Amino acid sequence: MQKIALHDTLQIEIMKQARDHQVFCQTPNCPEHDKNIVYKALTAWSKATGSEKKYRVSIEKRIPMQAGLGGGSSNAAAVLRYLQEKAGVCKVPPLPNEQLLALATDIGADVPFCLSGITARCQGIGEIVKPLEPLPELPVLMLLGETPVNTKAAFKAIDERKDQEEQTPIDHLEIVQSIRRGDMYPGLAKANAFLFDRSDAADMEAWFKDIPSLYAGLSGSGPTYFLIFSDEKRRDGGAKNLKAHVPAERLVYTTLSSDI
Repeated sequence: MQKIALHDTLQIEIMKQARDHQVFCQTPNCPEHDKNIVYKALTAWSKATGSEKKYRVSIEKRIPMQAGLGGGSSNAAAVLRYLQEKAGVCKVPPLPNEQLLALATDIGADVPFCLSGITARCQGIGEIVKPLEPLPELPVLMLLGETPVNTKAAFKAIDERKDQEEQTPIDHLEIVQSIRRGDMYPGLAKANAFLFDRSDAADMEAWFKDIPSLYAGLSGSGPTYFLIFSDEKRRDGGAKNLKAHVPAERLVYTTLSSDI
């Protein structure tokens, strides 16, 4: 798993004489209050620490929703980091790391990585985070899908697939080392099991084969595809190629991140 520079922005404030936490987002269809994973993070931390403070959180979305990019998980992790840092203001001790990790796992499988990782190998359901040396801040081009993907439904589809074949184990550490070395890997990598349920995978494989990227794949359960490049000139060239097939508004420019 790897963090990127694309991010949402959260405004957090303590409310006086409030009975419950409040979570707001102006983006259409973004869940608010107890329907948002940020609310789950607030209530779980408050219960675990005994804090009686209530918070108002406003979310400015930049990360597309249901895009396999961990937007909700990263927001929940950001709130947990904030609460840990401000625990003294709430007159409660911060949670020990082991307890914080367990709480993060209960909130969501990707929250532990978002809480502490930059470049990491994640195992289990995501709670076993083994940090790696962060990759350079390489240019990234993302191709947003046309239809959002529900992660729970995507996993269910894989579980119910009757014609699953034994997959060749993927050496994800070698993938990281290949990117670090700067080896070119034109084409679409087959390291994501969700690709088998993507009707657009064949198109992506055809489009990506002529683009000199270090790595190209499907992010999470999709529908977002991404390409990592050695430099911005190659990224711009890749974007020009893709604009012959998709509207420019489906392309998002960002970089790999070296920040927590």
